[in-house]
Amino acid sequence: MVAGAGFVSTSTATVASENGTARATRAVDVRDLTVRLIQRKLLDGITVGFGAKVITAIVGPTGCGKTTLLRSVNRMHDHTLNMSVDGSIVVNGSDVYGRDVNVRDLRRKVGMLFQRANPFPQSIEDNISIAPRAHGMIVRGGDSTVVEQRLTEEIGRASCRE
Repeated sequence: MVAGAGFVSTSTATVASENGTARATRAVDVRDLTVRLIQRKLLDGITVGFGAKVITAIVGPTGCGKTTLLRSVNRMHDHTLNMSVDGSIVVNGSDVYGRDVNVRDLRRKVGMLFQRANPFPQSIEDNISIAPRAHGMIVRGGDSTVVEQRLTEEIGRASCRE
């Protein structure tokens, strides 16, 4: 069990190795993670691993850092002013904050699903067009039919709720 900043995890996964002994496998390995907003520490020295192909619950009270940890794995803090991330996050053997990491490729592999909408700090149109652009369905400044169609669908859904 690892604890810090109100965060607790007991997730471990084991698989049989070739010689029959168990070993831990981790899809995500977080080491000494500290996240700051200006001078305030949001996470302080978190070390935890998450097993491959294992469902893990991150449980804690409001404000303890659950979402901050998840956002850090997907580098969603990159465009947040005065936010700094120290420590190491390795996903499937690759350092998430390494210099050679293509953030778009990382986000293709590390999906995030939040209870509430969690847009990137850019326009609504840009947020909606991220996935179609990443998959080559549209080019920035090119045909925006896919984006317009999605916007129209969402506006229609929103008006039905009112």
